[in-house]
Amino acid sequence: DLPADLICADYQSEGEVFEKISSLLGKDPIDQPKINEAIRVLKSAVRPLVIIGTGAAMSRSEKAVTEFVTQCGIPFLPLPMGRGVVPDNNDLNASAARSLVLKEADVVIVIGSTLTWQLHFGEAPKFSSTCKFIIIDSLPIGGSVNIIEKNALWLSYNQEETVYALIKAVRKLNVDEWRVKVFEKGSAARAKVSNVIKHTEGTPLG
Repeated sequence: DLPADLICADYQSEGEVFEKISSLLGKDPIDQPKINEAIRVLKSAVRPLVIIGTGAAMSRSEKAVTEFVTQCGIPFLPLPMGRGVVPDNNDLNASAARSLVLKEADVVIVIGSTLTWQLHFGEAPKFSSTCKFIIIDSLPIGGSVNIIEKNALWLSYNQEETVYALIKAVRKLNVDEWRVKVFEKGSAARAKVSNVIKHTEGTPLG
């Protein structure tokens, strides 16, 4: 928690603080054997999912992450502070099918986050009990991790370099059936909400 006077205080910045923070993230050299293992797991995926967290924004990995989900054709789910890393209007955005993708994904690549309460700690029944997790986070694994995080494949390196290494090796995944299922579920959910709004009298605040 921060005191109110600090939150409300004025501060003049030209972005140097953000640049200093992002420059400190992910300085460890890439461990190629771990990258190779991540590539093997990802290529085996039938229902992959990318989850985008705060760290992806802080590390300025927008271009790499967008290229990753687009080129590999993987549905993605942004966490609140990860929104905008990949544009919300991207067809692979699975936000409208959140419950489906969390429950049915067999391989989840978490970029810029860990398995926090926002992700139900990676536990069933929100996730499949057999789901495999790849965590790409610039900060090394800490001491306070749950059992699922301990069993996940951690890639604690520069996020942008790590993602590009996956792009180079994986290219496009053959998961057309999964993409269609996610898209159709999301479209149905959006249509349902639109129908409710259309037949609701008055204004949201009225």
